[in-house]
Amino acid sequence: MTRTGFYPKKDGDGTVREGPYRHLAREFDRRLKILRESRTVVDPRDAQIERLKAENTD
Repeated sequence: MTRTGFYPKKDGDGTVREGPYRHLAREFDRRLKILRESRTVVDPRDAQIERLKAENTD
């Protein structure tokens, strides 16, 4: 699945049609908004750093 499936497209006549996976993009945006509002967004880099530190100490 490509990212372009999430976003609306313009036809040659200028009309806009939604991508086939737009419902997934809406769900993602909704969940991200909730996380941002509750200030619980986790930076994936932090998790990666902790994982790598743990792997290096083993």
